[in-house]
Amino acid sequence: ANMELDPEIKDRTENFFLRTLQEGIQEGMQKGKQEGIQEGMQKGIKEGMQKGKQEGKQEGKQEGIQEGIQESLITVACKRFPNAPKSLSASIRCIHGPDRLLALMGECATSGSLKAFTNAVNMTLKQQASMR
Repeated sequence: ANMELDPEIKDRTENFFLRTLQEGIQEGMQKGKQEGIQEGMQKGIKEGMQKGKQEGKQEGKQEGIQEGIQESLITVACKRFPNAPKSLSASIRCIHGPDRLLALMGECATSGSLKAFTNAVNMTLKQQASMR
C-alpha cells in the first residue's frame, strides 16, 4: 500500500509549516528585541543613578568644606574685630571657593584694622563677580 500524500496537501502542509516557523521566528525576535531594550533601559537608569549619587556626594562634600571655612572665618573675624557689623558675616557667606576663603583667613589674621579686612572682603567679592 503506497501511502504517498496528495501533492496539493503536501504543498499546503509545507507552506503552513514554513509560515508558522517564520511567524515563530519573527515573534521570538520581536520579544527578544523588546526584552533587550527593557534590560538596556534598566541598566542605563541604574548607572545614571549611581553616577548622580557620586556627583551629589562630591558636590555636598565641597559645599560642606566651603561652609566650614566660611563659618570659621566669621568666628575668627568676630573674635578679632568684636565691633564688626553683621553685614561682614553676610559678605563672607557670599564668597565661594575654599582658596578665596582661606586667603581671607590670612587677611583676617594679619589685617591691622577692621576697615582693612572689610576692604579685603569687598575686593574678593568684586574679583569673584568678575570671574563669573
